[in-house]
Amino acid sequence: MNDIQDQQTDPTAQVNQLIQGINDNPYEFGLYQQLIDVYRENQMYQEAKEVRQRVQLLYCLPVEMWLEWIEDEKSLMTPEDSPTILLPFYELALKDYRYYKLSRREGYEKVLTIYSLDVNRSTKFWEPYLDFESQQLELMKQKGESQDELNKQIGRIRSIYRRRAILPTMDMLVIWDEYVKWETDQEELQKVQQKYLEAQNRIDIVTNFEERFQNAYADLEDKNDIEQMLDLLSKDLDLLAQDNFNYIMLYFERILSEYTLNQDLWELYIQYTDEKCKKKELKQEIYENSLKNCPQSKEFWLGYLRELEKNEVDSDTIVNSVNQALSSTQFEMTIDFSYDLLKHLCEYQVRSFLTPPGVIPDQSNEIVKLKVDSIRAMYKDSIENLTEQFQGDPLLITYIEKLILSHAEVEAYKIQDKKQVQELMEDYVKQNGYQMMSWANYIKLMRVFPDHEKTVRGLFKRGLQIARDNKVLLAELWIEWEKKFSTIQNIDQCIKHLKKLNLYSQIGKNIRPSQAQYQQQVPEQNQKQKKNDKKGQNQRQDLEYLEKEVRYDAQADQPQKKRQQKEDFKNDQKYERQERQNNDKNREQQQQIEKDEAKQNQKKKKKTLYLNNLSEETEEEDIMSMFAKIVPDVQLLDVRLIRDENNKKKGFAFVDVESSEMAEKSLKLHNYHLKGKALKIHIYKPPSEGEKDALTVYVTNLPYTCNEEKLRDHFKDVGVVDEVRLLRDKDGKLRGYGYIQFQDKKQVDLAVNTLNKSKIDGRTMVVQYSKSNKEVRDHIGYTVLIKNLSYHVNEEELKDYCEQNFGEIKKLTLAKDDRGKSKGLAFVEFVDEQTMNKAIQQKDLPLRNRTGLIMKSVRQITEPKVEVRQQHSEGKGDKKRDAKRERKTLISSIIDEIKNEQKDEVKEQSKAVQSQDKSFDIPDIKIKEGIQTSLIKDNPQQENTIAEEQQTQTKKMSNNDFKKFLLSGGGKK
Repeated sequence: MNDIQDQQTDPTAQVNQLIQGINDNPYEFGLYQQLIDVYRENQMYQEAKEVRQRVQLLYCLPVEMWLEWIEDEKSLMTPEDSPTILLPFYELALKDYRYYKLSRREGYEKVLTIYSLDVNRSTKFWEPYLDFESQQLELMKQKGESQDELNKQIGRIRSIYRRRAILPTMDMLVIWDEYVKWETDQEELQKVQQKYLEAQNRIDIVTNFEERFQNAYADLEDKNDIEQMLDLLSKDLDLLAQDNFNYIMLYFERILSEYTLNQDLWELYIQYTDEKCKKKELKQEIYENSLKNCPQSKEFWLGYLRELEKNEVDSDTIVNSVNQALSSTQFEMTIDFSYDLLKHLCEYQVRSFLTPPGVIPDQSNEIVKLKVDSIRAMYKDSIENLTEQFQGDPLLITYIEKLILSHAEVEAYKIQDKKQVQELMEDYVKQNGYQMMSWANYIKLMRVFPDHEKTVRGLFKRGLQIARDNKVLLAELWIEWEKKFSTIQNIDQCIKHLKKLNLYSQIGKNIRPSQAQYQQQVPEQNQKQKKNDKKGQNQRQDLEYLEKEVRYDAQADQPQKKRQQKEDFKNDQKYERQERQNNDKNREQQQQIEKDEAKQNQKKKKKTLYLNNLSEETEEEDIMSMFAKIVPDVQLLDVRLIRDENNKKKGFAFVDVESSEMAEKSLKLHNYHLKGKALKIHIYKPPSEGEKDALTVYVTNLPYTCNEEKLRDHFKDVGVVDEVRLLRDKDGKLRGYGYIQFQDKKQVDLAVNTLNKSKIDGRTMVVQYSKSNKEVRDHIGYTVLIKNLSYHVNEEELKDYCEQNFGEIKKLTLAKDDRGKSKGLAFVEFVDEQTMNKAIQQKDLPLRNRTGLIMKSVRQITEPKVEVRQQHSEGKGDKKRDAKRERKTLISSIIDEIKNEQKDEVKEQSKAVQSQDKSFDIPDIKIKEGIQTSLIKDNPQQENTIAEEQQTQTKKMSNNDFKKFLLSGGGKK
């Protein structure tokens, strides 16, 4: 207890404890206040000053703390030094709050900017200010100052009177009387009088608002209800202030001096500041104070950054302000807060890069290049900042994609770098390619550049191929673009392409209301009209029916001969009409047959060209234009630019032409430079199955991170890779193996010899020759798999059944577990394919009251698995001894069971059985022989079965099987 009291009275211990608390939590305002109080109690004013200076950087100090600070400073100086030393404190305090009780004349003008409007308390500042200037005038007269200097001082006093008289305050009548007595210039007095009368008319409005403000302030203190104050300031203050922002400052500074951290008050204050404050420096100061008290407000930071930019501060100040916001630990940082500030910083860098509209920046200019690099670096750093700070946040990808799209727009509209736009948007559509708007944005940006026609057309095609939503809208955008900016031939090609995708017929349908929707929009009067129309239609139909009946009756009255002639004529017409329909149908069928034959002939005649070494910028349109320019006689049927699963171009393409002659002509394009790369072209000959297998390697043990692009890059030194086939499961996950096809058998040998056991993504890959289907078939043989067999079926039974029902068997394997028990499935290899097919066609195999299922095997028949236990030199004898001991224990327990069974039989059987009982008194294995003999005598039919079991006794058996064997009688040796 005494130690605690000593600690409380010892200022050093208190100071150390408070400093430790501040270091642990540097934003706890109460700890700073306690530390200042301890310093002041012990007259350690310099230390208290240092603490206040630190707190002033973090918060707007309360009014009481400023007044205490000023009083402490007074105690450290002489009255002569007071004006020069205290003035900086007043100015510093005015940056925090413009409404507080200053007593020194140096701050009068600054404080009176708003305090002069206080309807009740302005006199407390006006009176000492007026007394001070009057004293100065008397001192100047005593010193014999010139009349000009005296007139200037009189002008200062007149200004104070005039300013006081025209403000609506409670003592304005007294002030006016004093001014009238003091003023000697009647002309000046008349000018002021008009404004004085206008102020008198406003006094009721001002006093009424002041009264309600006081009531709201009292409720706020008593009930902690801020809503009444917010309602008063948001509605009535605007009517009071009109265009005078000083009224707004007066009341907000008054309330915020007490409720410093209330964000709702600061938000309303900032709203008024943005709308009514005309002074740039003042707006910046208000924003700075709001951020000291509410650093968590994103809107305050963005507004502050805008004010800095308007005031034309240097870029380092703006960058440092953003870094200060993002590194703050006063609140929990959110991803939308960081994103908005980083995006604003990127946009600020772009705005500072001024270029005339339509003029491409000259990046050869060093200054321009530095500016462009700074913009790109800013976007890159912003993305890295977000990724590092919010790794794992579900919104991270969304905000990064927004930054990428924003960067692409800057590259397109401001920097006008087409290559950069394409790189950014390709990354963007990799993530969002399933959304139609991603492609619409990509197309919009590419249209900025002059030579965009081919690129845009290619983007429309890719978008329709990849996008999953609003494909019809994208198709409609494409055809509208072709109609406005292209030729009629391209429009036709566009329509054909859309028809192939079944989109052309849907264009426009999605914007038309359905019949059901239209009927819902029809007014009730129209519905009634429709009912009336339907009724009239039914009446007309009835009239027509009656007319037909009348005509029929008239016809019946005609002579029988005429009616017969007419019927014959009708029958002839019906026959001719049927003949014409049959002929038309036959003609259509013949035309369809001819078309199909023509297609087949064309397919047989057509040749495919293989184009390799293509640039990443090459599009289908570039290939078609190259053919039209160099070999115009060649008729193209199709152009297929090959892409991987990520829609990235692989660097090769296939082109179909009409005939072999055209394919030969196309070889002129070999080594043609297309998009900066020498084109390689040859006539493609699809390999046969055998050739294809010979040109293919099988790769396995691949890492799950592997993809087609990585494999192509890994095998590029071996030769040209024609195709990569990676096998995946139903979820799209890599299975770890695949096939790679080359153009030459030498490349296959080189791949197996050099890249087998090589590493890809840190994993050792196995490269082997691919086997053909025939080799696989030869390896497997004519084997079937039989499932769902009874567990009691053995090899002999299964073999007998298969030979009797299907034919000769080459090999049979019944799958068993470690205990030798059947698993219910078997592999049967037949001698020829015909026998195997006979078994497969039957499908069912009934044995032992269970139906097995026969199917073609996909693996080679193997021998039954034999459990091989790896025995080490150490402990080998121990394992054998343990097994032997376990076997003896098992035999002993079985003998005990047999004894108990035999004792029960003694009570029921003859004395001969009792003699057998005596032989059991000796625990010897010979007991089995006696049991065995008696069993055989009782049941001679089991003799053969027991003999077979004796043959298999030499095989290794599990403990359970051994127990069953002994209980069943064992085998006689």
